[in-house]
Amino acid sequence: MRRREVLLVALLVFTAASSVSAQRVHGVVRDSITGAPVAGAVVLLSDSIGTLLARSIGDETGAFTMLRLRGSASIRIVRIGYHPRDVTLSADDSIVDIRLGAIPAFLDAMTASSERVCPGEHGTTAGFELWQQARAALLASVVSRESHPPRIRLLSFERTRDPVLNRVSKDESHMKELVLDRSYVAARPAWAFAYEGYMREDGRDRTYYAPDDETLLDPSFANTHCLQLARNDRDHADQVGIAFEPVRDNDRDTLVDVRGVLWLDRAKPALRSLQFEYTGLEPAARESGGEVVFRVMPNGVSMIERWVIRAAIIATEVQVSASGLRRPLRAREYRMNSHRVATQEIGGELASAQWPDGSAWHGLLPRISGILADSAGTAIAGARVWMAKTNDTVVTDPNGRFSLPYVLPGLYAVLATDSVLAAGGLSRTAYYWVYVDRGRNAEVRLLFHPRSIVLSQLCPGASYREGTGVVLGQVVGVGGIPVVNARIDVWRRIQANNIELFRQEPGGAAGTDGKFVICGTPLDQKLRIRAHDANDSAEFTIEKWPEEIVVKTLVVRSP
Repeated sequence: MRRREVLLVALLVFTAASSVSAQRVHGVVRDSITGAPVAGAVVLLSDSIGTLLARSIGDETGAFTMLRLRGSASIRIVRIGYHPRDVTLSADDSIVDIRLGAIPAFLDAMTASSERVCPGEHGTTAGFELWQQARAALLASVVSRESHPPRIRLLSFERTRDPVLNRVSKDESHMKELVLDRSYVAARPAWAFAYEGYMREDGRDRTYYAPDDETLLDPSFANTHCLQLARNDRDHADQVGIAFEPVRDNDRDTLVDVRGVLWLDRAKPALRSLQFEYTGLEPAARESGGEVVFRVMPNGVSMIERWVIRAAIIATEVQVSASGLRRPLRAREYRMNSHRVATQEIGGELASAQWPDGSAWHGLLPRISGILADSAGTAIAGARVWMAKTNDTVVTDPNGRFSLPYVLPGLYAVLATDSVLAAGGLSRTAYYWVYVDRGRNAEVRLLFHPRSIVLSQLCPGASYREGTGVVLGQVVGVGGIPVVNARIDVWRRIQANNIELFRQEPGGAAGTDGKFVICGTPLDQKLRIRAHDANDSAEFTIEKWPEEIVVKTLVVRSP
């Protein structure tokens, strides 16, 4: 009996301690005039001397809940378009109803006549006051990502353009899924930008960075940039902007910094976009810059929807004096010995986002779907479908249907093949060109040709006959690099007087991509193939043909 009483006391003590440690602050944030819920308000929990203990964010109904940590004394609620509000907490669990006062005329009253304010200057200006509102929206974006990270599908891309005609010479894109618990834009902390700038140089290689919500929110950004209301323009008629430019500081005059405008929506205060250009570059690279676009999500918080960096790739002529010595480099802004050889575009865009509570958002990225069938109209199941110059491949379902991943707006060529020819990079359809625009999907129907048609066009002359074997090969080095124009020797089996011999036939050479094709071998005949260059060689033998097509990669090694 005594033991049971001791256990009961222990359980009561544990329960009491748990209830104390699990105290929470619950609340709802509403508009003080309309009483409507205010979504996406940031809640900051502090102790009696103002030290920040925790932060959270309200949902789309304005509701929030957070653990009441030891020493909690007050909460502060901030939301773009509203005056901040401070509330003192009671001793017990707190249930609070927060009313925020809107400042509807604040954005409308601002004009570009405001004076510029720089770090260390006293007084406030409209530009500085608007910056505080923008910081509330930036804080909501960061806290939302910390508190309720969504799972996103992100399309990243890289393009290279010709400097004269602006034609795309290289275009790569990749779709990936990840949990968005940190920024996917800046890739470096804000303090690094303040001390080292937005461009890193390693020999002739340069890496450019874009400022994001975390960078703009950090105090180091305002400490290294002057702020001023931006002039209205035709492209941002319904918006108000905060212009920023680097401070003039001898300690930072060699850094590549950024200047630009952060644009906010006037009617419904929210982040809209950030446009910027790099400072301190050579004249040949002065067009380098970029853009970050925000989107208000279902929880009322702005989130980066897409971003792009456009950087000039330059070539620099080394200046040598008459004595043969290299001249010391001048500041980049005064270097006239460079010219632009290409423009590189690197960026990303959200295709979709899903939060832990089940809410979701889908962007306006298009996708291509369709049906794969043969000339008789029979659906082709299990075939590979892809877009030229991309790495994403899908497989048709039993009804021949397919849906390719989301893509950026543009012109794409759709191809399809079977699993065997896919290994050799050969398509059983013609290039089907389709243009997709933002927010508009495309539906296509692909005609699947017989293998014999593809192989007869691939094999030289009349070397292919239906029912005979074809070898699709490639010669590569140990590192996977194609061996250009490698020599290809072929031996076919012959049977004479119960003796098996291999007869060498006239050989050939692989192409500049290391690929070669051998056609017209009877399926009951063994084949030996050897690839070699001046020093290395590799060979293999087909003892028994598994089917009419064999795909083989030969890795040449020193004998």
